Formats: sequence, C-alpha cells, structure tokens
Amino acid sequence: MVDKAEVKVRKAEAELAVAVAEAVQVFGDERAASEGLDMPVEAVRRFVGIAAQETAAAAAGDADD
Repeated sequence: MVDKAEVKVRKAEAELAVAVAEAVQVFGDERAASEGLDMPVEAVRRFVGIAAQETAAAAAGDADD
C-alpha cells in the first residue's frame, strides 16, 4: 500500500515539475516564473531539475527500444 502511494507521489511530483518547467519557458526565466507562480526560486530550480531528469530518463528509455 505504501509503495503505491509513493509511486503516486512521484508521478504527481514529476507532473508538477513538467508544469513548472513549462512555466519557466513561458515567463522567460526562473526568477520571473518564481514570482508568477509565487514559489521560491529554489523550488522552481528543484522542479526544473526533476523535469530534466524525467526527460533524460524518458529519452534513455526510448533509446533502449
């Protein structure tokens, strides 16, 4: 049961990370996205990093096919 909850939390975090990374693109940079999202710059950077890891993992998975 806990494993399923952890998977759901990771999935939700990854989805949020993608949304934050998209917001950075829309706002132009991390500082502007931080202000627009009312989120600390450190959190924006953390989510952008998670999104980058997710993208790299997906690319690596595609390369394995």
